[in-house]
Amino acid sequence: MRIKKYEVYTMKDAIDQIKQDFGSNAVILHSKTIKKGGLFGVMSKNMIEVVAGVDINIVESATKQPLKLASNSQVKPLIQKTTVSKPSPASKPHIVPPIVKPSVTIAKDPLPEVKPSNIEKILSNIEKKLFCLSQSSLLWEEIFTDLFPICEELKTRGFSEIVLKNLFKEMLINYSLKDLQQNQTLSQFLNDYLLKTLRANGMIRFNQEKEQQRLFIMGATGVGKTTTIAKLAAKFTLFEKKKVGLITIDTYRIAAIEQLKTFAEILHIDIDVVYTPEEFKLSLERAQSMEFDVVLIDTAGRSPHHKEQLQELKAYFDVTTMNMIGYLVLSLTSKIEDLLTAIRIFNMIPYENLILTKFDETQSYGAILDLMVSTTKSISYLSTGQVVPDDFEEFDPSKMIQYLIPAPRLTIQSKELYEEILEERSIKC
Repeated sequence: MRIKKYEVYTMKDAIDQIKQDFGSNAVILHSKTIKKGGLFGVMSKNMIEVVAGVDINIVESATKQPLKLASNSQVKPLIQKTTVSKPSPASKPHIVPPIVKPSVTIAKDPLPEVKPSNIEKILSNIEKKLFCLSQSSLLWEEIFTDLFPICEELKTRGFSEIVLKNLFKEMLINYSLKDLQQNQTLSQFLNDYLLKTLRANGMIRFNQEKEQQRLFIMGATGVGKTTTIAKLAAKFTLFEKKKVGLITIDTYRIAAIEQLKTFAEILHIDIDVVYTPEEFKLSLERAQSMEFDVVLIDTAGRSPHHKEQLQELKAYFDVTTMNMIGYLVLSLTSKIEDLLTAIRIFNMIPYENLILTKFDETQSYGAILDLMVSTTKSISYLSTGQVVPDDFEEFDPSKMIQYLIPAPRLTIQSKELYEEILEERSIKC
């Protein structure tokens, strides 16, 4: 069997080329849609890859069989059906059309003849190619699990498909095999990649002008907003010696109000409980007149799936023209899909900064990278436990790396395995 692969824009183009090369006896073995050109799939064009073949014996019989002229018995009926009458002077003579010889289509540019002994090898090769084509949609981390022992550990720490794909793609583009076989180079690459990916911003800094800072803390129910407010209040009061004011609009939970009042009494700071957007506006004006350095605003927990509740929360944010810094509190024990949904839904209220809680209750730290890769938000603070105010710190990317990267045993197994996997990935069987 003779085999040829075509890359065309339409199936009609493929069929025309196949007929031209192999004749009408050709068969299509496999076809699939591929992308050509562009950079990493960007600006690429859709094409159709078609694998076709023809049985050698059929082509040979068509090329070697001599032409046979029709026998007399075959021609006789044709002659008998044709009656030649004597032409009259006024009529034109009747002319019998000539017999057209049958035509035989011969494959153009025939491929080199393959001996029967090699057919088994050819079929085996075809099977291997078709297998590679069928496996071309394998996930990146499945391939690189065989290359890098660290990959399995990264997956257990919550590294998702999109993060692993971006990481290893950049690794293979920027480093040679010789570089990656050096443990120090591989570790340095991972360190640089994580430092570039992790974004820290939104930490409160007090300037000499003593401009009042207003922090609007929001999030879903149960993520730890009230405890976060208490930790921030203690941080600013005890460690930075700032004058702090508390405003709570979380009037749905009596326990939350009492909890904040208890913290306020311990820290000797003022707290104001408001029930409507108008009261909230007046409370902000009072806080400004009392010259607080920072005002912490505790909000009621809102489900990302109830837009009416979020609209109520937005009414508090929109009631004043005073500048407020929005923070979304997220629990790291939540699924990454729920975290991304919360980030998207809460966007109706302006914010750019995240506070991550319950860091001590999970070991799936890779979700932090997903937040960085999938959104434009930055991380400001990290809650690492229940103790107030000790278990609360500013987000430090360099410190986070030690949780994301396991012990340094990062090696590539062998050059042969490396080349074999890449060969299969690019379908170079």
